[in-house]
Amino acid sequence: MLLPWLLIYGAVIILLTALAANYNFRYISKRSTYFFYLVFAFVISDISRFLAYYLNYDLIFYADRVLYVIGLLCTTWYVLYTFEEEDILLT
Repeated sequence: MLLPWLLIYGAVIILLTALAANYNFRYISKRSTYFFYLVFAFVISDISRFLAYYLNYDLIFYADRVLYVIGLLCTTWYVLYTFEEEDILLT
């Protein structure tokens, strides 16, 4: 019963990663870079959490927490210190 939800979750993560990469490559600005960093920090954090849980390797939980905090910091920078006016369309 859990497998369909994990597949949907994995598909959403892959889609979000692709959208973040596309946004970063299309608009080169601080705003797109911080969004790119926050998405990848959260994605790698989720993957490391699953690996730590299913492999029973407790050291990976520390990497999970560090990446999660980095994702939160990038989210804060993205929301508070970047502005839409800085974005430039390159295509």
